[in-house]
Amino acid sequence: MKNLFERQNSAFSQEELKGEFRKEIARDQEKLFLIISKARASRNLEEREIYRERLREKIRMGKVNRECLNFLIKELNIEEEYPGKFGVLYTKEIVDFLIPRKIEKGLEIEREEPSNLFKVGEVLVPPDPEKSIIERGEESFLEKKSIPRIEILTQLLEENGIPTNRYFCIEGVVNKEMMRKQSYRMFIIPPLEKMLLVCNEEDNATFVINKVESPELFDKVSLEEYYSRTKNQLIFYCSLRKSQLKALKKTGIVEQIDWSSNVGVWEEKILDVLTKPVNPKLKSISTAEICELIREKVREKVREKAEFLSFEEAKKIVKTLNIMSQKEYFRRYKEGKGLP
Repeated sequence: MKNLFERQNSAFSQEELKGEFRKEIARDQEKLFLIISKARASRNLEEREIYRERLREKIRMGKVNRECLNFLIKELNIEEEYPGKFGVLYTKEIVDFLIPRKIEKGLEIEREEPSNLFKVGEVLVPPDPEKSIIERGEESFLEKKSIPRIEILTQLLEENGIPTNRYFCIEGVVNKEMMRKQSYRMFIIPPLEKMLLVCNEEDNATFVINKVESPELFDKVSLEEYYSRTKNQLIFYCSLRKSQLKALKKTGIVEQIDWSSNVGVWEEKILDVLTKPVNPKLKSISTAEICELIREKVREKVREKAEFLSFEEAKKIVKTLNIMSQKEYFRRYKEGKGLP
């Protein structure tokens, strides 16, 4: 079947080309109708937010014009008048109108707490020391938008044969002094021997850890028992700072995935990492060895930049190594640990 551009250069008549364009438009409208109708039927906030994001993507691709919007309003039997009827079509207005965050009676959709979620009192992926405190008066300036990465990942796993009973999650807390206002959530997927750290707040990367503690135990005991037996190791990985996670990227233990404005691109990157086989050498590496790897990577960075480090850069590196006292610093310095 020739695509539209191929047909454009062939001997087809203008009427045939117009017919093909009309069919293409009709297919786009049908896809949009399915997305919106499923979203409006859902009473689950997380699921509805995924559909909202997919509608945003379609709008960015130019799939929604005035004619399409009128078609959708008619087919969906929406009685309310579109607020921007005589003005410009704005993405936010279209999404809020077609897939509102509230159900028809005006009541907020209830959040359903996942049965495979464990909540802990620790901060997951705690901020680096120099980024941990918000200066007074900066709160409004630092407000970030929310991107439903957690919900998108949950649905992506389901669509690719990993239902909620094949993994579990850990969610932590945030401190009021932190710049980040939403917690990371860790997805532990023993069948794939992967763990993911995901946050819905913008400007927060997703980290994939190519290691799971005792994956063979997952199918032999209950979820609660597996979590109890591996909790200490899991909290260790959750407590790594961003700088420490990034220091492990070259070792193969950690991979970083940044958000793309195109949801499909982000999903493809996630699937590529999840389906990649785990290096057998990583399976037996201990948390103590991981700590040493982090220190070594930091020392390498110091050696590479030794002649150009400012006082502030040196201070950041010392904090990354968790050196909390002058005595500890001098001890490590004398041991030739490559400190600035």
